[in-house]
Amino acid sequence: MIKNRSVFILGAGASVKPFEYPTGIELSKHITELLRPGIQNQLKNNLLGCEIQEHKLYEFRDAFLRSGKNSIDAFLEHRSDLVEIGRTIIAATLIGYEIEKKLFSFQNNWLRTLYNKLSTSFDEFGSNPISFVTFNYDRVVEQFLFTSLRNSYNRPEEECKTVLANIPIIHLHGQLDFLPWQGQGRPYSHLTTDRESIISSAAKIKIINEDITGGRDKDFARAKELIGVAQRIYLLGFGFHPLNIARIGIAEFKKSALATGVGLIQREKKVISSACNDKVSFVGGDCNQTVREFVQ
Repeated sequence: MIKNRSVFILGAGASVKPFEYPTGIELSKHITELLRPGIQNQLKNNLLGCEIQEHKLYEFRDAFLRSGKNSIDAFLEHRSDLVEIGRTIIAATLIGYEIEKKLFSFQNNWLRTLYNKLSTSFDEFGSNPISFVTFNYDRVVEQFLFTSLRNSYNRPEEECKTVLANIPIIHLHGQLDFLPWQGQGRPYSHLTTDRESIISSAAKIKIINEDITGGRDKDFARAKELIGVAQRIYLLGFGFHPLNIARIGIAEFKKSALATGVGLIQREKKVISSACNDKVSFVGGDCNQTVREFVQ
């Protein structure tokens, strides 16, 4: 078990390695390439199966490409007229990255490293004082933990579900549907690209500028509550979008957070630290190195 009450705040970088999800700009390139007129591919076929007219896909693609934005989320932040089709495109694309075997890679796997630090008896596993606050749509954390518990301890699904109920996993921007063990949901599988699965997943995605009232504000309030009582705060693969910095109140953290800073230059780190009221310390390593060295 780990000793310190810890919260892990996850950005897109936490899913890039080793789980091979795309970065924001990689996802953008993928979408604009596959939605080009005159070519046929599975993504386009899946979207047409969701009753999106082909010319609407091309209009979306052209507007996004010419927006100058590096991520589809940033683009949709100011294009409320395209949010619905954008959600569907995001869901249809990201489902294709749900390849379970990649969750259990031995190479640079921060979840595997963390899971081994949580090791204890099955009955005590849920007493590990950890929680996750994620800005990602993907479901890698819950799928990894649930599958690992079942195979580590050979316990029924219902018992594993009960244990994981003690470990909060909060998706601030929604998620690609629930998993079957969480209730009525969709399996973690890149093969679930039928119309019903895509539409159900898209409905649970929330774009960054959407109103956080109507229940969603409760997720942010719960996240701030967990952060407020944490002894250790880890920002893994976090992109430091100004709106996200403000919404979780990094500048008001009671304790400084340790952050990965892969890809950031020194000047960018200084700007971020200033925006966060010097509540962020960049530790230099990636997600796995940070978990190995600092989580205890």
